[in-house]
This record gives sequence, structure tokens and C-alpha cells, in this order.
Amino acid sequence: DRLSAADLTYLAVEAPDTPMHVGALVVLDGEPLRDPAGRIRLNELRAAFQERLDAVPHLRRRPHRSGPLTGRPVWVEDPDFRIERHVSLVNVAPPGDDAALLGLADRLLEPVLDRSHPLWRIWLIDGLAGGRVALLIAVHHAIADGPAALDLFLPLLTGSPPTARPAATPAATPAATPAARRLSARLRGRLAGPLPGWLRGRSGWHRMRAAIRA
Repeated sequence: DRLSAADLTYLAVEAPDTPMHVGALVVLDGEPLRDPAGRIRLNELRAAFQERLDAVPHLRRRPHRSGPLTGRPVWVEDPDFRIERHVSLVNVAPPGDDAALLGLADRLLEPVLDRSHPLWRIWLIDGLAGGRVALLIAVHHAIADGPAALDLFLPLLTGSPPTARPAATPAATPAATPAARRLSARLRGRLAGPLPGWLRGRSGWHRMRAAIRA
């Protein structure tokens, strides 16, 4: 699953002062999200998000570039995926009004997302007036644009459990990071037709790689 030209463009133009993610902010009734002591049920919410990720496996993947002569980067499963890294609880400063909430959202969305992990974050924001809880989502343009991002996150945010799989359908398995040799072989296969004869041979291919590395 290679990144598209548009995905690569979004990553290429990104800089510390030009983050390429989109954000969505929703304010919710906080009571269903709290335990009897009034605390946000963070562990339960993380577990629910974790379970529903099977419906959107792309949210477990990150961009991966194997090296030269392997073609465009590919989306691969994050071997160190942890839901705690993507779903966090923060508190808004008193008095917890809309101005304080928007200021906090602005600060949270300012940094670029970490490319060594899937390019999305969710913050649960407590401390709002009236016991409300806000949900702030950040998702990189390389994953989805604004409307598509809402569709992508809908399975995570729905109040109903994920659709049960038929018994004969196995659960999705993580996509292993492809070896550079395999990606290079695929690229070589695609290019073999139009290349000169000296380059189509194995020795010619290795001579070209050696020249590039030199």
C-alpha cells in the first residue's frame, strides 16, 4: 500500500511552522464519560477505541521508506503502536469557557505529528464549565482530508460497538514492514520493460545501484 503522490506532497511541504494535519473539536455531555467519582473513564475509553480500530486498520499504520531504489514509501503497521500514545486526557484552564477551550485546542494542534507513529491524535479535554467534555481530533492530510477524516473516525466515536465479524472471517492481521529487497525487486520488475538491455540484467542493475551508492 504505497503513499500516493498527494500523500507525499503533504509530507514534503510540512514544516514546524506549517503542520499538515486537520483538526476537529466536539463538545459533549460529560456525564456518560465519567465514573461514579466524577473522573473521566480514560482506561475504558482507550480500550473502546482500541477495540474499534479493527474497523479502521489504516489508523494503525505509519509511513515507511525502505531506502533508495525501492519506490515510493509504503504504509506499514506500527510495531510499537500503543493506544496511550494517541488518546490522551488534558484539562482546560479555569474558568473552562469557550475562549479557554479554543486556546488549548490551538496549542495542542500547533506541533507537527510524530511520523514514527500513526499520524493522528485524540485529546479528551476535561474542566469545561457545566461538566462538559470536549473531544479534539488531529489527523494528517496524508491519511484523509477534513470530510474523509470524520468518516474515518466515525467507527471510533460511535456509541455502538463495532460490527461483529462472521465466524468464518478472521481478524485483520498486522501488515509487516516489507523488506527493502522485496520493494526494490518490485520496482525493478515495473521498470524492466523500458530499460536498456544492459540495465535489465542482474549485473547491470547492481552496477547502477553501486554507482548511486558511491
